[in-house]
Amino acid sequence: TLTALALVVPAGAVQAATWNGYGNQFSNRMAGGDTVTYWYHSSAFSNYYNTAFDHSLLSWSQPRVNGATADSGAARCTPYNNFWHEYTSNISAATVEYYALATTGYYSGVNGYAAFYVNGRPNEIAVDPDASAYGWGQVVLNTTVMNSRPLLTGVGSKRTVASHELGHVLGLAHYQASGTVMAQQDFRTVIGPTCQDNNSLRQRW
Repeated sequence: TLTALALVVPAGAVQAATWNGYGNQFSNRMAGGDTVTYWYHSSAFSNYYNTAFDHSLLSWSQPRVNGATADSGAARCTPYNNFWHEYTSNISAATVEYYALATTGYYSGVNGYAAFYVNGRPNEIAVDPDASAYGWGQVVLNTTVMNSRPLLTGVGSKRTVASHELGHVLGLAHYQASGTVMAQQDFRTVIGPTCQDNNSLRQRW
């Protein structure tokens, strides 16, 4: 069953995010410990989106120098962050949900987006992460745009966009430095979290 997909971050909220010395982060982060429990909607298994989502989780667990991937042999960023992840088949236990859908309305032309919620399903309430702590989040990739994108290669790939949106769920806002995965698409030059992204996440987690 598809849970409600509400607005993630109003446009002004990203601008209101605070600077932490390494990048922008929301005023609040996801409640709980250092492990996110992730769940895949059935749509995630089309066009290998689940593979891209897997890589996005790994990339935040093991950020590499210059945003390189784990299989590249690039050095891990040190000190590394405390973030970790584990899979659940029970949506009620998930703190991150992954979807691959044709989005409409406000999100019809975007690569993807993240949404933030409090309360349990199905009584969830969408919140602004600059205004409230949140218990769980969603990553949604827009299949209308992303189906034609490469799976793992390039700054516009499914993996990179999934990593960017997961960064939002983990508490990071847009940062306009080109050498970060949290830069908006027009400014992004890396395919995964860099050491600067890593340091920002370490402060958040």
